[in-house]
Amino acid sequence: MAFSAISHGNAPTQSKSIPVDSTQQQNDALGLEAALRALRTLSAGNEELFRARCESEFLRAVCRVAVEKGDYLMAWVGFAEHGQDMAVRPVAHYGTGEEYLSTADITWADTDHGRGPTGSAIRTSQIQVNQNVLTNSVMAPWREAALKHGYQSSIALPLKGESAILGALSLYARERDAFGEGEVAVLRELASALAFGIVTLRARTEYDRNVERIRQYEARIRQGLEEVIQAVSTAMEMRDGYTCGHQKRVTALSVAIAAKMGLSEDEVRAIKIAASVHDIGTLKVPAAILAKTGSLSDSERSLIQEHASAGHDILKDITCPWPLADIVWQHHERLDGSGYPRGLRGDDILLAARIIAVAQELDEMASAHVYRPAMGIDVALAEIERGRGTIFDAAVVDICVQLFRQEGFTL
Repeated sequence: MAFSAISHGNAPTQSKSIPVDSTQQQNDALGLEAALRALRTLSAGNEELFRARCESEFLRAVCRVAVEKGDYLMAWVGFAEHGQDMAVRPVAHYGTGEEYLSTADITWADTDHGRGPTGSAIRTSQIQVNQNVLTNSVMAPWREAALKHGYQSSIALPLKGESAILGALSLYARERDAFGEGEVAVLRELASALAFGIVTLRARTEYDRNVERIRQYEARIRQGLEEVIQAVSTAMEMRDGYTCGHQKRVTALSVAIAAKMGLSEDEVRAIKIAASVHDIGTLKVPAAILAKTGSLSDSERSLIQEHASAGHDILKDITCPWPLADIVWQHHERLDGSGYPRGLRGDDILLAARIIAVAQELDEMASAHVYRPAMGIDVALAEIERGRGTIFDAAVVDICVQLFRQEGFTL
């Protein structure tokens, strides 16, 4: 016992100092250090989950951080196979002893090769701590190889999925009795995070796979729709050659304007399809009126103007990703409300319809008809510019004029 004098006034006082067990202090320090290395592994593993884009990448990354951050000799993840031999299939590893896994022949069956830490962790859903490879009887099938690689102790942590055990995470240490209570508690959280990551990434992969299936399905629908529309255009050409030629020219110009305006690929596709059938309603107009060489009567003109509504009626029940029926319905509307059939104004008119309106009006004036010769592109452009911002969309007119006058576009 040690004594010391502490002055309280003039009277010396005897005091005791408490003996400290240096071995216990050392063990506590080692346990804290082990827990901290496990915590570093957990933290780095969680970061990898946020970065990972595929399961194999994530599993290898967790094994890597366990070795680099946790200072374990080797880490590996094995999945439980459900075949007759109940094998544990290594899917990721990092560290010393890759060949150890290639010859380990680990299962999760209740056999000698399934009663080791990894197999038992999967079979029982409980953490298995092996503090001494040399003396632990369950390590007999792997003892020689494990010691050769410097493994003195290990831990196997079950990876629990939503409804079944996925497999196990196994870590190997270079010292005996390496896995204390604090370290095991942190590693339990690491295994939980790893299992969550596996389930999450599989769900993400399945979601991406379903999205791709939907994309392919939509692509087939769109392709089929375009083929049907092409067939309709061919039928219109057989009935009225001018209308079909007009639609082809309007389509080419509308697509060029839309692309120049920076519209998305999907928006351009919608405009292309709508423009290619914007006059589909003329199928309900008598061919004799369409081919008439003289002036049209008021009733004949009124009948032709009904083609926009007729086109809407033809297309409205067709299921597709774009508002084709509405675009066709609106392609003769004008910003100031002077168009037909509903007298829509301004932004009430779809942008796609405003683009087709400029393209079809330009071609209507520039091209020849059975009842008059072509007015020419210069006259047509001047008329379009005259209506800029009042009856035609200003941005669309500007792009259209630029295409012809600066970029050499031709009908």
